[in-house]
Formats: sequence, C-alpha cells, structure tokens
Amino acid sequence: GIGEALHESLSFTTSKGKSPDGSVTPAGLPQSSSLLHYKIPTALECPKIQTFIVETMDPEGPLGAKEAGEGPLLAVAPAIANAIYDATGAGVNAIPVTPEYLLRLLERQQHSRSQEDSSHKVEEEEPAVR
Repeated sequence: GIGEALHESLSFTTSKGKSPDGSVTPAGLPQSSSLLHYKIPTALECPKIQTFIVETMDPEGPLGAKEAGEGPLLAVAPAIANAIYDATGAGVNAIPVTPEYLLRLLERQQHSRSQEDSSHKVEEEEPAVR
C-alpha cells in the first residue's frame, strides 16, 4: 500500500563483505534483516482511513472468507505514480517514491524541458507595419 509506494525499500549486498564476527558474507543478502532498520510507515505518517465493512460471503473463500491481504494493495503504488505524473508530468518508474527521489525526478524533468525549449526557439520576427 502506501508504505510500499512511499517508504519501504529492500536493498541487498552487492559484493562479499565481512560480518561483525569477522566471517565472510556472500553477495545478495538483505541489508535490513530486521524491522528495526526497515522503514515502514507508522500511524503518524499515514492518512486517516475510513473503513467500510462489506458483509457478504465469498463462495470461493474458505468458510466464505474474502481476501484481506495483498490483493487490495496492488493498485496503490501505480495510483500514486499516476497522480504524480498527472500533477507534474514527471514519470515515476521506481518505488519507493521518497521526497529525494521525487525531487530528482522533478529536477531531471525541468532540465530536459529547458533543453527542449532552447532547441525549439524560433527568433521572433518584427511586427509588420501596415
């Protein structure tokens, strides 16, 4: 959901290294191996959410239960990316969309627009006198 789109990022080691106990660690290990160092949004960073209870049974679910996990969350990141594109014209192609990432996108877009504008400049003609 919002956490995946704006906060959460999982990074991996890119080369062999040494762990605190001196042993060699292979490449490809998660760098955040606990929730202590993994950024997830807290109640302070999330908007107020209004809940709607839908009291119908799902004939396909066990005992009529419905999915309540990942399925409803899949559209959140693309929705946020599209909202950013609609508001700014900057295309988001990676998550999380951190403030730093968004600033880089906007700076890149401004730079490319200024180059585009300078390459399409046409000298203004003097107005014709009648």
